[in-house]
Order: sequence, then structure tokens, then C-alpha cells
Amino acid sequence: MIILINRAGTMVIPFLSLYLTKKLNFSLWNVGWVMTFFEVGSVFGSWIGGQMTDKIDAFKIMKFSLFLTGILFFALQFVTSFIRFRFGIFL
Repeated sequence: MIILINRAGTMVIPFLSLYLTKKLNFSLWNVGWVMTFFEVGSVFGSWIGGQMTDKIDAFKIMKFSLFLTGILFFALQFVTSFIRFRFGIFL
């Protein structure tokens, strides 16, 4: 069930480039960098999550990460600067 919720949340990502180009007027070059930061953050997040599940219960880590991701995606709507958006999407 948690994987289903996680995959449903990633439906935000394909529409992110539309939001960045149409609403925030980012260039396609900037959108490419934002997507790169998202993917690099995903790699680091997976690695850190794997390390944490070795020490803490995996179910607790999944619940915490889903909750935190939801809050961060909600907060990301208030970020309009390119540099801050890159940092926010990395997190």
C-alpha cells in the first residue's frame, strides 16, 4: 500500500515542468536543472533511506518519508526562485 501511495505522489513530477515553464516562466534549461536536482535527490534519498532502514524499522521510515515528502511538496508551491527551487526539489 505504501508503494502505491509513493507512486501516486510521483505523478506530480511530469506536470512539474509545465508548472515551471508556464507559471514561473523558467527556461527549458532551468527546468532541466530542476529535474536533475530532483533525480540526484532521489538517489541520495534512496541511499540514506536504505541506511536508516538498517537501523530503524522500514515501515516507520516509509511512513516518515511519505509524510515529509507531502509537506515538502506542499511547501514547494511557495518557492519561486530558481536557486531555492533547485534546493527544495533536491530535498
